[in-house]
Parts: sequence; structure tokens; C-alpha cells
Amino acid sequence: MEKTFRTPQVAGLIIFNIAMLIIAFIVFAGNWTIIATCALAYSYGLRHAFDIDHITAIDNMTRKFIAQKKNPKYLGLMFSLGHSTIVVIASFLLALSGLALKDKVMAFSDIGGIIGTFTSAAVLLGLGFVNAYTLRNSVRQYKEHKAGKPVEVSMPYQGRSFISRAIYKLFNKIDKSYKMYIVGFLFGLGFDTATEVGLLGISFAGAQNHMSVWAIMIFPFLFVAGMTLLDSMDNLLMVKVYTWGKLGTLRRMKYNISMLSISVTLAFVVGIMQTFNLISLFTGDDAFARTMDVVGNVMAPMGIGILVLFVIIWIVFAQKLKAKKAASNQ
Repeated sequence: MEKTFRTPQVAGLIIFNIAMLIIAFIVFAGNWTIIATCALAYSYGLRHAFDIDHITAIDNMTRKFIAQKKNPKYLGLMFSLGHSTIVVIASFLLALSGLALKDKVMAFSDIGGIIGTFTSAAVLLGLGFVNAYTLRNSVRQYKEHKAGKPVEVSMPYQGRSFISRAIYKLFNKIDKSYKMYIVGFLFGLGFDTATEVGLLGISFAGAQNHMSVWAIMIFPFLFVAGMTLLDSMDNLLMVKVYTWGKLGTLRRMKYNISMLSISVTLAFVVGIMQTFNLISLFTGDDAFARTMDVVGNVMAPMGIGILVLFVIIWIVFAQKLKAKKAASNQ
């Protein structure tokens, strides 16, 4: 596991994070109030990466790429960059025009919220269906292998119904990591989390205090630095978890089924949550909207919990393998 994050991608992102923090300290030297605000913007980015829609989209797409034998190692980075583009553009507009564009940016966020939430729900539910068929095939292969039948240990996607084939063809269009940029861009249109709204508030406050545009832009880039680093590390962690191949055939099948079951369940649960969130945007039901706001506030803790669950399962299987090797050496 210690080598999982030793990649040029992570090294470059760490350098970017350090550089942004140093720039913030230099530009705002002596003004501890603004430096504290910089720290807040950076923490918003770190927290936003753990939102469960980020975790679910990246993890399920990673699973899909691995099943199709494609390189998944830049999915998290590209998703995060797409998401970051919206944040940077909105912050720049607020910094450039201050109060004049505040209402327009917020009005666009209402429209973007519908687009972003719809995209999130559609992508997550679609990935849930795609990976559900992979899970079905994996369970079938496990049963055949346990019964003594020769099977190839792989996780191909083979949908037979018209709907399953249509979903597969749609998501098969995302066959390169860079295409996740578009998904991340659409996810980011809504500014529908406290972290994003908080960042826009910081940018707007900077404009009202007559800070220069370029000084204000340090805030969103600190946000971007934190988010891209953790989204990328989540992606690489899931690559490690999903491709761990030190187990025997039967045990590896059980391991893959365990991991895939979590991914599929998570995709459907979060996709349904986003669907209800989309409905709340149209119903005008205040009680329903407040309920969805409460759910939204626990998105980051849920995301962290899911990551911890993946790691715990990996550790359990690793310890079982270690114990088995120790017993065989005695």
C-alpha cells in the first residue's frame, strides 16, 4: 500500500499544493485574517473531495475501467479538473465584477444545479447498472469455480437485455480517462454543497474588500489544489484495492465480489439520493428540500466512511493471506 501513491501524478499534485500554500503566505504575509481564510478555502477543497458523489463516481468508473482492461489511473484527476473548472470560472467572475455579477452567478447556479444534479444521478445510476451486471457475472463465475467447473477469472460486462446493452454502449463512450473531465464539469455546475457555496462567498467577500482579482483567485486555486490531490489519491487507492492479485483464485473471486458489491450498492444509493434531490428542486416542498439539505450535509462523512470500509476489507483479506502463508511455512 505504501507504494500506491508514489507516482508522478501524486508528486506533481503535492508540489502544486505546496506551491499554492507558499504563494498564499507570500502574497498575504502579515495579514493573518486572510491567511486563515486561505486555510479555510484549502480545507473546503480537501473536504469536497470526500463528498460521496465524488467517491462513488470515481470508484465505480475505476471498477468499470479495470473490468474493461483500460488504464484507470487518471480518472480521479480528470474528474476533479472538470469540477474545478466550474469553481475557478465562477470565482473569477465574482472577483472580476463583485456585486454586479453576484446575482447572475447565483442565478446560473440554480440552472446549473439542475444540470449537475441530473448528471450526477444519471451517471451514478448508469454505473450502478453497468457494474451490477459485472457483479452478476462474477457471482456466477464464483459458483462455477466452486463447483469445480473451469472458468476464466475475469470480470467482463455482458448485458443481454436491450436496456443493459443501451446503458453499456452509453457508458462505453467514456473509454479514456480524459473523458471524465466532462463528467466532472457537469457534476460541478450546481454549486450545491456548503464547501462550494462557502468558497464563492470567500471570493465575493474579497471583491467587496477591494482585493485584486489575482489575489482573490488564490482562494479557488487553493480549493482546487486540495480537491485534485485527494480525488487523485482516492482513484489510485481504488486501483490498488480492485487490482490486488495476491490471493488464490477462489479467495480472489470472493474479494472482488465483496468490493464490487459495495460499489454497486453505493452507486444506486447515491444515485437515488441525487434523484430525490433533483425532485426537490422542482416540487417547491420546503420540508422535502430541508430534508435533502440535511442529507447533503453528511455527504463528506459518508464518503470518508466508504473509503475506510474499502480499506478495512482490503486489510482483512491481506491479514487472512498473511496468516495462511505463515501456517503453510510451519
